[in-house]
Amino acid sequence: MKPGRLLGVGRRAEVYAWQNTEALKLFYPGASRASVEREAEKSRIVSALGAPSPKTYDVVEIDGRYGIIFEKVSGPTMQEAILGSPHRTNTLARHMADLHYAIHQIEADSLVSVHSRLERSIRDNPSLPQEAKDKALDILSSLPKASFLCHMDMHPKNVILSHKGLVAIDWDNACCGHSLADVSRTLLVLSQARHHGRSVVGRKLNAVFSRIVLDAYRTRYLSLTPYQPEDLGRWMLPQAAARLNEGVTAETSSLMRLMHNKT
Repeated sequence: MKPGRLLGVGRRAEVYAWQNTEALKLFYPGASRASVEREAEKSRIVSALGAPSPKTYDVVEIDGRYGIIFEKVSGPTMQEAILGSPHRTNTLARHMADLHYAIHQIEADSLVSVHSRLERSIRDNPSLPQEAKDKALDILSSLPKASFLCHMDMHPKNVILSHKGLVAIDWDNACCGHSLADVSRTLLVLSQARHHGRSVVGRKLNAVFSRIVLDAYRTRYLSLTPYQPEDLGRWMLPQAAARLNEGVTAETSSLMRLMHNKT
């Protein structure tokens, strides 16, 4: 069976319509079946925990590429909604914070811990000087631990506005840990959006909207908790060090400056 129309494009995969009520996340050539099976299993776990996520079905192979069949969730992504109705940016960002806060009420100790994931990413980065690794790992070891569900890639492209409410997609990075680990990751990703875009104008638009989203999201999330901005700030250096191992070259200089400024 062949995929239907293209629904979206990401760094690791394309998403296609599949039959009438399903969607196919088709990974680019080179992705191993084992890695795709791991993502599918993690997505099943997240769904079973009651998180607002699509149901996960089968792993398939199409023309030498592996893919996961998910329940199709109809609706625009939050990013599409923001670009289509810029006046709603603050409101939508606050809704994303509410969604994230609700996710953080779910216990998920069956998943790998945030601390383990960040530590591995920091240690495995061959381009990061040992002194910088040691600093990041030292700070990470002092940060609080917990066993709450963490998405670890929450941003407007990964939230769908469905008729049933907000749904989070792309749970490949899901872990268990402290909620601020997850929130700080979102803040880091939003802060780096200004480096992405096909043109200077595109990057400037990303910078403007991502800053508005970041401020509204952070303010709303903190209003739901006893935490302060400085509690979030303590996570930023380890998060930046871990992000550097993801090979997002457009962000490398900015992340290195962030690490330098946090030392």
